[in-house]
Amino acid sequence: MTTNPIAPTITPSITETTIGGVTRYSYVPVDSLVANLCAMTKVWNLRSTTRRHLGQLDDRCLRDIGIERMDAMKEAGKWFWQE
Repeated sequence: MTTNPIAPTITPSITETTIGGVTRYSYVPVDSLVANLCAMTKVWNLRSTTRRHLGQLDDRCLRDIGIERMDAMKEAGKWFWQE
C-alpha cells in the first residue's frame, strides 16, 4: 500500500490521566484534532491581522480607544502564537 503525500494519515492522540494512582488512557478522535487545528489557525490569523492593524493606527485613533503608542507597538510586535 502506498501513502498519499498530499493527504497524510492523521492518527488519534492518546491522553493519559492518573486519578488516585490509577492510570487511564483515552483517545481523542481525529475529527476533534482537525477541529482544534482549524480553530487554532483561525485564532492565529485573527491575532496576526489585528496586531498588524493596531500597529498602523495613528495617535488620534489610539487615543480614541484608550491605548498608548508604546502599548500598541508592544502588542503589534508579538508573534501570532503569543497571547
